[in-house]
Parts: sequence; structure tokens; C-alpha cells
Amino acid sequence: MVHQAAAGVSYVIDIFRWVPYLQLQGGAAMLTGGTLDRALVLPTVSAGLGVDYQISRSMAVGVAGREHLFVSKLDTYPSYTTVLLRFELMWGY
Repeated sequence: MVHQAAAGVSYVIDIFRWVPYLQLQGGAAMLTGGTLDRALVLPTVSAGLGVDYQISRSMAVGVAGREHLFVSKLDTYPSYTTVLLRFELMWGY
């Protein structure tokens, strides 16, 4: 089981209906269960890209993908990929 928290930066070009973006995040993950005798907390980094379609100025749908790496245990724990379907409500400018 993996529990993860992260913070990062995104670059968004939002002048078109199709909105591409790149992300870079750093954080920590806690691994538990399986053959582990205790919980492991490891530093992580992830890089992602995605695209949203702005239905209106306050609503968008999209898809994003991220590759996650456990920085200190790359030889033991492989990277993993997440793919997200997004629905976003926005307010303010």
C-alpha cells in the first residue's frame, strides 16, 4: 500500500480551449504491508503532463499522466505511473 503527499509547480497555458500543462512535484510516500516488517517513508519525485478542455471559463475536463519515483530506493522499488481523468470547477481569475 502507498500513501503519498506532494507539493509542486505547474505551468499552464490557458489562452485556448485546449489547455496543455507540465507538472513537477516532490514529496514523501509511506509504504506498508506485504513483506515489509515496518512502514517505510521515502522521498518521491513525479513528473506529469496533461491536457484539459475548457467547456466554459469555470469548467474543464481532461486527462493527465504522471510518472512517480521513490528517490532513495530506485533499485528496490520501481517507479509507477498514474493516469487521471479530470473534472475541474474553477472560480476567480
